[in-house]
Amino acid sequence: MLSKFDAMFTYADKVGLREDESNLAIDGNTTRFTEKLATFYATIQPAPQLYLETELIIGDKIDYRNNRLGEYREFFSNISYNFTRHLEAELYFTNSKLDTNEGNVYKADLTELRISYQFDVHSYLKLNLVYSDIDRNPDNNPYINVSQRNKNLSSQLIYAYKLNPQTVFYLGYSDNSYQDDYLNNLEREQRTFFTKISYAWMP
Repeated sequence: MLSKFDAMFTYADKVGLREDESNLAIDGNTTRFTEKLATFYATIQPAPQLYLETELIIGDKIDYRNNRLGEYREFFSNISYNFTRHLEAELYFTNSKLDTNEGNVYKADLTELRISYQFDVHSYLKLNLVYSDIDRNPDNNPYINVSQRNKNLSSQLIYAYKLNPQTVFYLGYSDNSYQDDYLNNLEREQRTFFTKISYAWMP
């Protein structure tokens, strides 16, 4: 079923942030940390129209914002399905979290939906929706001031028409909404309508 599985283990010595930002030197101006990570990755295509992908990362990772080592975990998955010869949908999901001995640093969820419809060889329509939900612990982020609640929703709709092999015309719409500690609901931040013509020069 066109399946694949990988396992990777990483042991790496890395340096954190510069203690004196005005000094470009690394030796004597940074703290050295050792990252130990295990990565497990798998894909499978049980049917011609269905594709599945997943990845898990666990171990010790640098928290660069606070210049320390933390316990990291990330889970990623992707589902791609062709409903017809013209219609395809892809769903991506990522969940990650970082902890230290003092408690949780952050938890984050990222979800992305991509839907595309290919009318013919000349034109297609694409819809992208991206939603992120990040919860940070202000008490365990001593180096920076953070908002505890951070949510964001962005959308983009694009129509493309290929006039010829070198020229493509685009027409689209996009918007973005966000929510933090000062907002009770998602509020639209911006809205954009755009058009573009792309031309590839041939030598």
